[in-house]
Amino acid sequence: MTDMEKDIARRFFEEVWNEGQLEKMDEMTSDDIVIHVGGEQDMTGRASMMEFIEEYRKAFPDIHFTVHDQVREGDKVFDRWTATGTHRGELMGIPATGRNIEITGMGMTRFEDGKIVERWGNPDRLSLMKQLGVIPDK
Repeated sequence: MTDMEKDIARRFFEEVWNEGQLEKMDEMTSDDIVIHVGGEQDMTGRASMMEFIEEYRKAFPDIHFTVHDQVREGDKVFDRWTATGTHRGELMGIPATGRNIEITGMGMTRFEDGKIVERWGNPDRLSLMKQLGVIPDK
């Protein structure tokens, strides 16, 4: 494997998440991709992942991920990132608050034949809920 996988993982954040080019998922992911996100039920298939991303992009239309670090080991790319955005739409039953958020997270992406086949994501959901005012910030 080469650093091509790191480039694909970074492009996924930039083009799919930040720019909303969901059609780019066809070239970057396998049809039966499996997604594991802390606190969520596992998702299987590109359509499930698209729904997940669309839900967050509707809630945070200006969502922006910044990838700070990437490490490739074997068939996996590990990343550390920050996400920012403004809560302008409903998310998980939480009505829009208009609040700005900034959360951190880490993840791991597994590749086969140059495509993403599995993704683990661990966003700081506690910080998100505090910033949205759902949980008191004490």
